[in-house]
Amino acid sequence: MLQAEFSEGWRYVPCSCWSHPSGVISIFFESFYQALKNSGVLMVSTMLGAVVNVVLAVVLVPFMGPWGAGLAGAVAYALVLVVRARDLRRRIDLPIDRSRLTYQLALLSGIAACMSVDGGPWLTATVWTCLALLATSDMTVLTTSTRAVTEILARRNEGR
Repeated sequence: MLQAEFSEGWRYVPCSCWSHPSGVISIFFESFYQALKNSGVLMVSTMLGAVVNVVLAVVLVPFMGPWGAGLAGAVAYALVLVVRARDLRRRIDLPIDRSRLTYQLALLSGIAACMSVDGGPWLTATVWTCLALLATSDMTVLTTSTRAVTEILARRNEGR
């Protein structure tokens, strides 16, 4: 029934999802501010992101349509993330692997761009390749973390 009205909407879903990774990481950083009992930076960074989102949307939407709204949201969330990450780095020892994070965000952007265009099997292959590379980058972290926990547990068991 509604398929005809929304058939073109699928093209804009990946575009609007560009902001999700930055948003999720920003929300994760909120827990640090709650532990530090400092909500001022949360308020300022959220307001800054909202203002940037509105201004960019007003500027970009007339020229780019829904793509402009997606880009405005992604830039705003990325700004909130950068503000919070820089502030937290000054307050606590927060190890952030910037090169891995940049690599993963680039892969996600590539996936979103490919999924926004109906280009045939080569785009599908590109998306699956990006997903495999994304999974591999996290597998390295998971195996390193597992090895570290196993070593700690082994040392604890030696002491008994």
